[in-house]
Amino acid sequence: MMKTITRRSFVSATLAGSAMALPAMSQAVDIPGSDQRFLDLRQKFSSPVIIDSVEQLRVGDSVWFRARDKDGSEGFCPGNDRLQVTVPLAKQLVIPFFVGKDARQIESLVDDVYTVRDSRGSVYKYAGMPFWNVVAHLEVAILDMLSRKAQTSLSRLFGDPKRTEIPVYISQFGRDTSAQEEVATAVKNLEKTGARAIKLKVGLRMANSDSQTQRDQRMIALARATLGDDITIYVDANSSYTVEEAISMGRFFNDYGVEFFEEPVPWQDYRGTQRVADALRALDIKVAGGEQDSSLWQWNDMITRRTIDVAQPDVFYNGGLIRTLRVARMAQAAGLPVTPHSPKVLPIAAANLHLCSLLPNIGPFQEYRSYGKVTNGSVSVPQGDGLGIEISDQVTMAKKL
Repeated sequence: MMKTITRRSFVSATLAGSAMALPAMSQAVDIPGSDQRFLDLRQKFSSPVIIDSVEQLRVGDSVWFRARDKDGSEGFCPGNDRLQVTVPLAKQLVIPFFVGKDARQIESLVDDVYTVRDSRGSVYKYAGMPFWNVVAHLEVAILDMLSRKAQTSLSRLFGDPKRTEIPVYISQFGRDTSAQEEVATAVKNLEKTGARAIKLKVGLRMANSDSQTQRDQRMIALARATLGDDITIYVDANSSYTVEEAISMGRFFNDYGVEFFEEPVPWQDYRGTQRVADALRALDIKVAGGEQDSSLWQWNDMITRRTIDVAQPDVFYNGGLIRTLRVARMAQAAGLPVTPHSPKVLPIAAANLHLCSLLPNIGPFQEYRSYGKVTNGSVSVPQGDGLGIEISDQVTMAKKL
C-alpha cells in the first residue's frame, strides 16, 4: 500500500536536512500530494504578480473566466456547461479569496481557498464538484495569465512537456440508438479521424433494463466483428449497474476484448466499485473511474486500495491542473495509468491537452469528442502562449456576470 507523505513530515524532514529557506507554503491541514511542488514561479517572476480582478463572462451560451493582474496582464479560461448554475458560488466563495493575492503562490492558493476561514465563512462545507469546478476554471485563467506574461505555453510553465501530440479515443454518446446505428457511427468517426480507439456507452446512466443489456451486448459483439482486433474498445456505463450486473457485464465485455469498463456502478459506491474491480482483476479488462471525484483524500484511498485500475480525474471537476497532477503522482506511485475524463473539443479541451502533455503515466489514448480537429488519430497540444487558444473580440467584449 502506498504511504501518503504529509506536508508536516515533508517539512520536518527538509528542515532537518537543510538550512535553506523554503518557499511560502499553505498552512492548510495535510492534503495528499500538496507537499511537493510542480511550479517554480519565483524564478520566472522576481516580483509579486498581484491578482487585481477575476470576472465571469457570458460568451454565447458559455461562462468564461478572466483574470487580470495589477499590470493589466490577462488570462482566460473557457467554461464547461457546469458553470451555468454556480455563478453565485463563484462570486461569494471563490473569487474574493484570490483577488489581491500573489499569483506566484497559486499552488498554495488552490488549497487555502478551501481550508482558510475568513469573511467567506467555512468554505469547506461546500465540498464537492461544483465548488472545485469553479476553482479549476479560475486556476486555469490565472495559469493562462502567468504563462502569457512569461511568453510561454501553459504546459511549459510547468517545465518540459513530455509530448506535443495526444493520441485520442473518440467518445460516442448514443444510448437510444440501435446496435447497428452506433457501430456504423463508430466506423465513420474512426475513418474521419484516423483514431485507433473508440468508447461506447452502455447502460442507461444511473439505470438499466433487460432490453438495454441485450442492445449493448449486440453492439459490443458487432463492434468487435466490424472494427477488428486492432481497434481499442472502451465502454462507459455512467453508474448504470448493480455490482452483480457489472461483474456479469464485465466478463462479457472481456470476452470481446474491451480494454476498460468505466464507472460500472454508482460512482459514490466505492465499495461496490472495488468489488467489481476485484472480481474482474484476473481478467484482461480494467475498471476505470474517478471523473466525478474531487476529494484528494478520496483519491488517495481509491488508488491505495486499488478501487480502480485506471484513474480518470477531470481537470475541471477535480479542481484544476495542480490538483490533477497530484492525483497523477499518486497513481504513478501505485503503478496506475491516468486517462483524464474530457469529452470536449477545443477551446474547452485546451486545459486537458496541456495536462496530458505533462503526465508521466498517461494511458495509450485520451478522450476527445467525435468532432474537432483530430489528425491521424491525434490532437496537437496548442503551442501559443498560455492555453494557446485564440481570444476573440466576442470574449474580450463579453458581458460580465
